[in-house]
Amino acid sequence: MRSRPAGLSAPPRIWRGNTTAIICAALLLVFAALSYRAVSSKSPTYDEPLHAASAWMSLHHGDFRINTEDPPLFKFWAALGSAATVLGDRDRSVPAAAQLKQELQDEQQTVRQRLAELQREVDELRQRQRDLQAEVVAAEQATLAAGRRRDQAEMAHEATQQKLADCEQQLQDCT
Repeated sequence: MRSRPAGLSAPPRIWRGNTTAIICAALLLVFAALSYRAVSSKSPTYDEPLHAASAWMSLHHGDFRINTEDPPLFKFWAALGSAATVLGDRDRSVPAAAQLKQELQDEQQTVRQRLAELQREVDELRQRQRDLQAEVVAAEQATLAAGRRRDQAEMAHEATQQKLADCEQQLQDCT
């Protein structure tokens, strides 16, 4: 038997057994929770109800919006075994479908109106851009014309000064 250092006593045997049981129970609960989560989300069959409902809607109502990741042939193949009365037999003129169709048409009309408004705004902005470009061109032409007139005025001034200098020279030569 090993000797214990002075001042330390062995923990009671009951305490060690309860601690072990509590730790084991906690670990079992964690394992059960993780297992349940894995089975419910990673099982190869967790999404089968979605496929079945999608296949039934595709076959009986021609509605392919429920599950768009699978092609129609797969849905028809999956729906071969479903009877018309499994989910309730209804005719193809479902009021909800008619209402949805009307809502989609209204939304489409709203989108068309908004697109027309945007097109008008774009056309107005393009026209304004053309007008501003024309103003810039006119301002550039006016600046060039003013520069030419200034150059012409300077040349005329120089010519006049040259004539004046020539006249003064002739006047001095005559005197």
